[in-house]
Amino acid sequence: MGSFPDPRDRPRACAVTLRQSAEGGLMTDDLSAVQRYRSMASQFRVNATNEIDPEHRKELVELAMQYECMADSLITKHHPPR
Repeated sequence: MGSFPDPRDRPRACAVTLRQSAEGGLMTDDLSAVQRYRSMASQFRVNATNEIDPEHRKELVELAMQYECMADSLITKHHPPR
């Protein structure tokens, strides 16, 4: 069995403050989407660990990574790196 990328190896926005201001904080819809994407990514990773077929396992990990990217993109949209 091969190893999977560890999600802790990639930078994550751990603390996101919900602000609805002219300064550009995360809006409620975007925050909900980020939470949903993170949850889905987590579930894909769990499913991947339980998958027997290596090709399907790889696809599940790739889906998890895509959802993590989507969540990161929403956070970056409101809080660009400095």
